[in-house]
Amino acid sequence: PRYKSVKKSQIPWHESLEDTCRRAWPYWQQEIEPKIIKGEQIIIAAHGNSLRGIIMHLEKISEKKIPSVEIPCGVPLIYELSVDKKKIKVIKKYYLTK
Repeated sequence: PRYKSVKKSQIPWHESLEDTCRRAWPYWQQEIEPKIIKGEQIIIAAHGNSLRGIIMHLEKISEKKIPSVEIPCGVPLIYELSVDKKKIKVIKKYYLTK
């Protein structure tokens, strides 16, 4: 009902990497980061671009380089993090393989 006056031609058919990154990082900050700071272990299952939006900030990858970051589908990516004065730092990153 909210969007009944919006024309179909005005609705985007996709979300850009930039849009996804802009959406994913605030979610990280509001929902995930506080849990990590409390010492909780978190599992994130997400689409590649959502993960790129988080990885871009965690690993300090530029907006120019992040589109070329490959994230294999179905292979768990593990981040070991440290927390110091409520700042999260990547200690180690690896893929979980057999």
